Amino acid sequence: MLLFALALKAVGVSTAVEDGNVRLYDGLGRYHRSVKTAVPLASKYLDQGFAFLYGFQYSVAEEAFREAARLDPDMAMAYWGIAASNANYINKSGVSADESREALDALAKATALRSKATAVENDLVEAALKRFDVRGPSDRTALDRAYSDAMRAVWRKHPKDADVGALFAESLMNLRPWDQWKKDGSPQPGTQEVLSTLRSVLKIDPVHPEALHLWIHAVEASPDPGQGSSEADRLMDLQPGLLHMQHMPAHIYNRTGQWKKAVEANVKSAAVFKRLFKGEGKSLDYGHGRHLLAYAAAMRGQSELALQQATQIFDGMSQEELVATQGGADYYVAMKSMFLVRFGKWDDVLALPRPGASQPFALAMWHEARGVAFAAKKDVAKAEVELAAFNEARSTTKGHGYELGVAGFVLAGEIQQAKGWTDQAVTSLRAAVKAEDDGEYREPPTWILPTRHTLGAVLLDAGRWSEAATVFEEDLRIHPDNGWALYGLVRAYKGLGKDKDSERALTAFKVAWADADIEISSSCMCLPARKGGG
Repeated sequence: MLLFALALKAVGVSTAVEDGNVRLYDGLGRYHRSVKTAVPLASKYLDQGFAFLYGFQYSVAEEAFREAARLDPDMAMAYWGIAASNANYINKSGVSADESREALDALAKATALRSKATAVENDLVEAALKRFDVRGPSDRTALDRAYSDAMRAVWRKHPKDADVGALFAESLMNLRPWDQWKKDGSPQPGTQEVLSTLRSVLKIDPVHPEALHLWIHAVEASPDPGQGSSEADRLMDLQPGLLHMQHMPAHIYNRTGQWKKAVEANVKSAAVFKRLFKGEGKSLDYGHGRHLLAYAAAMRGQSELALQQATQIFDGMSQEELVATQGGADYYVAMKSMFLVRFGKWDDVLALPRPGASQPFALAMWHEARGVAFAAKKDVAKAEVELAAFNEARSTTKGHGYELGVAGFVLAGEIQQAKGWTDQAVTSLRAAVKAEDDGEYREPPTWILPTRHTLGAVLLDAGRWSEAATVFEEDLRIHPDNGWALYGLVRAYKGLGKDKDSERALTAFKVAWADADIEISSSCMCLPARKGGG
């Protein structure tokens, strides 16, 4: 596809150089950790291992660390890297018994090299030994705490080593994966230490890849995700051969309404995946990147790109990965129907094949999407049949309670609106908004169509301009500069007689919608405009 080809050219990713059975990749940036070695090539592989480790591509990192150890068996940090590649991180909570054995075997080799290693290397190895238990226990609380406490001591002992600081910050975040901020916007215990540590690291090295990566994760769910904008810009194109690092700035761009930049970051990341990793059987879970790309594109009205990504969500993912992530696979199957609803592709929704019994969440959402489609087509009887089927499927589905809770309120509201029961529809959709707001933070959100877009459309249809304006203003605080809410605000302000405000909103909408391939007359395709106000 031309879009991806141009992206590859733009970031300068070239074909990886082969060295034996382990590639030496281009596009990993200028990161370097100095080690004593008589084999310069081993040092290159060590740097590559760190680059992929910091970029959350652990299997590729381990290959590089093993090659470094093969080339220079006396390099203690190569064995430390093998252990680190088998550890947990914020996207992987568990460490199996096999992974623990691999890690401890590597650390034993590193320990045997104490006399040949530096003080900081030996300290890192000692700290890492506290991270693993050969039994691979499911409850890692004590191990993760012991490791983090040990890394705090290493950081205090070596305060000018940026890698040590970044690794300590990561150890703190592993104590609360994806949970750095409370619902009221206040920091969780330990979050301030994460932030202060990362600030210190970035003073030492303003483009340290792990520190930039972790800073984005640390602040994206905060009340002020914009405090990560500078770091996101610095990480953008810093390591154009690392698909996850190329994608990471979008976590901030999405949260701050920089949708165009979010699309760009993920198009480039997808191009790296397609060029360098697709078909290799690596465990990369690029579904997340496609999800974020589709979501950002949808907010800009780029329906073709969004639907393409939702349709190709499994493209390039290995069978082993699909088997290992059935929960995610179930969600990804459902995602296609969710994006079709976003763009009002009702006939396409109704043509979707029924998901199998092994995909219970996708089946429930298939019924929900069909119900919304029938309601939009004013076929209330069939919509109610789908509502009953949705409720039955929901009752037997384990997990995804958040999404199913929102979906139930939305479908009820859509049917009530189709019946002309506006007050009841508003009540159901306000409940949907609350259910959406009460969900745990995810980036991108796992509920594709913000519920305020549907609620606002119903309020506009009823001529309740002031209520609609409030709903859209709230949505824009959560999803800044998204075209759907801006368009709703244009109509709401016009209905209120606030012509200047409406004109300003229209100007912002035109900017947000500059690359859109669809026209809209409502904030929700389920309810095209039919009365006054724009």
